[in-house]
Amino acid sequence: MTPVRHREIVLIGAGPASVSAALQLERLEQDILMISPETGGCVRYARKLENLAGFPGGITGSAFHTRLRRQAQSLRIPRLPETVTRLDFREGRFHARTDKSLVTANTMVVGTGTLPIRLDTPGEREAFDSGRIVHYSEDLKPLSPERVLIVGGGDVACDSALALAEQGVRVRMVVRGGRMRALDSLLAQVKTITGISIEYSARPERILSDNNHITLQCRRDGESMAFTAEAILVAIGRRANLDFLSRDFPFRETDRENRFFLVGDAAHPGHRQVAMAMGDGMRAAMEIVNSSKGACG
Repeated sequence: MTPVRHREIVLIGAGPASVSAALQLERLEQDILMISPETGGCVRYARKLENLAGFPGGITGSAFHTRLRRQAQSLRIPRLPETVTRLDFREGRFHARTDKSLVTANTMVVGTGTLPIRLDTPGEREAFDSGRIVHYSEDLKPLSPERVLIVGGGDVACDSALALAEQGVRVRMVVRGGRMRALDSLLAQVKTITGISIEYSARPERILSDNNHITLQCRRDGESMAFTAEAILVAIGRRANLDFLSRDFPFRETDRENRFFLVGDAAHPGHRQVAMAMGDGMRAAMEIVNSSKGACG
């Protein structure tokens, strides 16, 4: 039988937004439970956070991730180390189901971040399953590639290219459009690195891979071309990680009246800013507590 437990407030996810909310709720002695297989979220993949107040000169995503985890652990924020597979809302209560547990709550905070968008190109799934296609540069370590193709021209693509180039990896960026979409400061850095080359207006059509190499077949101006490397990193965008919401789940954005709060990157997938996510989580926590006081009064 699936064990059932109830908490007044449940937080799904444990990235900067959820942890910020949990820190404030725990400080105010609220009955909370976080559900997430790990703490810290995807911030650990960021090469450097340069716009976070309080960190002159910036801080690496890995270092910030470590600090976030340590803080959550030191305060002993209760966490269920499982993944929510389905979230329902029935009879005025939230029901979060994992493969092992069922947790109900009167208030729900969802800070599950984002998922990478795939190319949907023939051969992609097979290459992804074999580890030849990844979405984060850290996932390339088992391969130790000398050459990597990066599909994308935004901030994450450029950030990944710089991180790999710093490790001595030769990078070829494949941009589907005619220009890059990254910040000017990132573009300036990319263009000064001799180990990074850029191909514009190359539309991926097919992916072929074997035990040692992977080839990206593209089309540009009606002509076919192919680029070969040891691995491909796809960074063409991200979408809100909300696939676990049931089909009839009534809320797709924050609904304060029904005590549902969507925070962080899950609420703003187009921004993906740590500072914004943390403020989002803090605001949700304050509104939850204030509304509870109002209800008691």
